[in-house]
Amino acid sequence: MTVRAERDKKKKVEHTNYSKEALKRFFEPRSVVLVGAAERTLYTQCTVQNAEVFKGATLHLVNRRGVPVLGRSSAKSCVELQEDIDTAFIHVPAAGVMDAIEDAHAAGIRNIVLLSSGFAEAGLEGRELQQSVAARARELDLMLLGPNHVGFLNLANNISVFGLPAPGARPGPLAVLSQSGAVAMEIARFGERHDIRMSHLMTLGNEAVLTAADALDYVVDCPHTKAILIFIEEIKNPLRFAQAARRAAAAGKAIVVYKSGITDIAAKSAAAHTGALVGDDKVTDAVFHDLGIIRVHSLEDLVVTGKIASALGTRHVSGVGVISASGGANDIIADVAESFGVPLSEFSEETKRQIVDIVPDNFITPQNPFDLTGSSVRDRTLWKSVMGIIGQDPKVDLVVCVGALITSATPQEKDLIVAKALNSLECPYVYVTTLFTEISEHSATVMKTAGFNLISTGVVPTLRALGKYIDWNNRLGLQNDVSIAPPVALPEISNQVRGLWSEVQARDLLLSAGVPFLPATLVQDADQAVRAALGYGAPVALKIVSPKIAHKTDIGGVALSVLGEDNVRASFESIMAAGSAAVGRSEVDGVLLTPMRNQGIEFIVGVTWDEQWGAMLVLGLGGIFVEVLADSVIVPLPTSKTAVLKALSKLKGAAILKGLRGKKPVDQDKLVDIVLKIAQVALALGERVESLEINPLSVDGSDIVALDALIVEKT
Repeated sequence: MTVRAERDKKKKVEHTNYSKEALKRFFEPRSVVLVGAAERTLYTQCTVQNAEVFKGATLHLVNRRGVPVLGRSSAKSCVELQEDIDTAFIHVPAAGVMDAIEDAHAAGIRNIVLLSSGFAEAGLEGRELQQSVAARARELDLMLLGPNHVGFLNLANNISVFGLPAPGARPGPLAVLSQSGAVAMEIARFGERHDIRMSHLMTLGNEAVLTAADALDYVVDCPHTKAILIFIEEIKNPLRFAQAARRAAAAGKAIVVYKSGITDIAAKSAAAHTGALVGDDKVTDAVFHDLGIIRVHSLEDLVVTGKIASALGTRHVSGVGVISASGGANDIIADVAESFGVPLSEFSEETKRQIVDIVPDNFITPQNPFDLTGSSVRDRTLWKSVMGIIGQDPKVDLVVCVGALITSATPQEKDLIVAKALNSLECPYVYVTTLFTEISEHSATVMKTAGFNLISTGVVPTLRALGKYIDWNNRLGLQNDVSIAPPVALPEISNQVRGLWSEVQARDLLLSAGVPFLPATLVQDADQAVRAALGYGAPVALKIVSPKIAHKTDIGGVALSVLGEDNVRASFESIMAAGSAAVGRSEVDGVLLTPMRNQGIEFIVGVTWDEQWGAMLVLGLGGIFVEVLADSVIVPLPTSKTAVLKALSKLKGAAILKGLRGKKPVDQDKLVDIVLKIAQVALALGERVESLEINPLSVDGSDIVALDALIVEKT
């Protein structure tokens, strides 16, 4: 078992983990019964119409009066049907759902797709009813999807359990999972207008039993699915979701997620700076990054990114070559490529020479993006020649060709030349229009006839999607990195320690795990303070020590750069008085003296626990700047040296690691080793710890020491 798997195993399991065979039976039924069929309802009309198009599952009807519905016979109950049925598609009022489930179970049906509304989305009474329905479904060993949704389409297997008009029955490589039925329909309509085809369209509703994680687990194994799109508000089964996401990454199937409900609920512990740097949305970003998920922030980006990822699969792209006959489009691409993370190649000298030799325009500049200018109108074969040259450049891994959609009845000569040139390339390509526009069914057909494969519209949305796709490929290599530091053995910790630990307690624990600290002496009177200061032979820092005081500076509990016996004595007395006034003398353990350290870069290294995803490591600029600049990154734990190094490179102030204005370059290997030791202490303590923090960790080249430590244990 990998370290990540062990971490996932420890997380709280909230839902039954259905087997792959059970999920396959659920999402690939051969027979379905619509319970609550009524001739005048849209859901019944659509369900029947869809069954006539998608013939992979036989449809039966149940109507409480047993009358014909839309020309089809019906039974009064599932039991009365006396058929071997896989799935009950239930659309009855909420008050009748429990009886419908009992009837389905009595008829031997084990799969329930519950379309009915009036449950958790309707308030307290609805939530209680949903809990009762879910509990009964589990008790009867029924798999239940919903309630409050519109079902699912399995286009790959020609199956409909869907209560709204189905999109065009053109199966493709994208699976769509959405908690919202309305959003799922908009994605489907958008896909139809942009020639994006689906393997599945699944709506999830309230996820009373089956969740997005279960649906994801199923589509990851579908051979027809090459990429997965998810619109979701919350992840209700994080353990299974994480496991399925890792399997998708291992299989090279991109998961693109638009998570709505962005919040930034911070500070689980007001005592620790780390809490202020960790919010729900930041944790989501970190977890998705760790799981190899592409996160987007619009439905358009969701679908366009999925289209590109499903078409291109897994491949490393370190350089992109661009060709068009539009200088304006090239200018736009040049403007946005870097910010979107799309690396434009620097053409080799040989590529430049060959372009200049064959393009007759005396004013051309053989740069990337390359503009064919009006020369391509006079000689259309230039498209093929120049594209071949760019595609053969060793620094070009992917070609972006800017052109126009075909609107004529048949492809023209130029279209055929461009399509043939693109398909002759050894590297993949994206054919993109300048503006974001719909691709009509006519245009899509003619484009495919001409030979165009991957067609996208709008250079900006396409480049943004390409950047997401390229980053995802670069991250795939980290998914299998299990070079994680071994766990640390900690000394026995008193169970009496609760809430905020004193700095001395925190220091002692971290020191035992190999975390380096400045030397320090705990003193209880002024004479001890003077002797300790003289022993260090340098200016000293004095800090109050109390399990009741987290932010020492706020109460006047810190004195810095103190030199001389009289000053040390006065500082000690002042700090003790401030501590006693703040929390009472009995809660003050004394004053901690350390030699001053004025050089080095200050970092914060902290760990906090997220209720859903577990331990989160936070790295950033430390000291007072943690609050002012908030330059930090989050890494889910446990983690690896590679992942921490990568995280450090993402800091806004990452350049300081290389040494600026006379500062020594940071010994990043040593820094990461210490960070991992701190993280291992937090993991060894487990969920009993609310926050563990070193702030600051002083770094001067390879001289790295902690100056302060804080541990907050859950009470």
